[in-house]
Amino acid sequence: MPDSSSTVPHQLTAHGDQQPRQPAGLTDRPQGPPLPPHRSWRLREAIVALLGQLVLGQIILVLLAVAGAPIGTDPAGLITAALANIVALLMVVAGLARARRRRPRAALGLRPVSLPQLVLWPAAWLGIYWAFALPYTALVDPPAQTVENSVAIAHGAALITLTVVGVCLAPWAEEMFWRGLVYRALRGHCRALIAAPITALPFAALHLDPTGTADQLLLLPLLVVGAVMACVMVEQTGSLLPGMVFHAGFNAIGFAIHGDPVTAAAAWAIMAAVCLIPMIRARPATADNGREP
Repeated sequence: MPDSSSTVPHQLTAHGDQQPRQPAGLTDRPQGPPLPPHRSWRLREAIVALLGQLVLGQIILVLLAVAGAPIGTDPAGLITAALANIVALLMVVAGLARARRRRPRAALGLRPVSLPQLVLWPAAWLGIYWAFALPYTALVDPPAQTVENSVAIAHGAALITLTVVGVCLAPWAEEMFWRGLVYRALRGHCRALIAAPITALPFAALHLDPTGTADQLLLLPLLVVGAVMACVMVEQTGSLLPGMVFHAGFNAIGFAIHGDPVTAAAAWAIMAAVCLIPMIRARPATADNGREP
């Protein structure tokens, strides 16, 4: 008589192991969002990633400068710097995933979620953020970020390119690196209450202008709070997608204030549509419970 266990379908875990897939209908308890796989990345991998992206980003920037790309704080120079950073982040993430023979989608948490999770959580946290940011800005009057100053003087193709890079590409790459890799590595060793601010501080510091004045530090609370909120959404949904939509919305609001609101809204809509792709590709049951097929 054949072993009945051989007929049970299996699914791959985040580490590539097989485990039996539980047949539907065996439990009446609703399945909530999966907790982040805190063992997806090791702490030393996060350290290597942080150092690697800093070094690789500078190497790419130098190569682009040698090739004649504009460098500086003007719109064209910021586009070059942003693209160098995005390429460095993606290369580090892809390299570590390949070295550990991991599927990036599972290891980073690019799991489909329900449509309310993708829309309502980012909208709610953006509202909470601005409830903090508006009185803080009125009280402290921090300086504008370098990118905001560049958006204010950009026009035409430069403004469109800068907006697409800042609202679409940068949130996508940064969320995979900071919340998908660094935060998850830290969560394997400490609670979310500790891992979130530890992840947020270097993320925020790298968004400051190193050539600016000391009052740039007044921007840190705003950037740290936003980064912590992105970590909270990972904990709430087990997915990077809501955080990506939140991050893109965060940037889009700044671009709309200092640049062209229509361009910023269009770029955010593109980013949100991209985040819908894993949900469309997933089975209906998967999209309902937020679990990866």
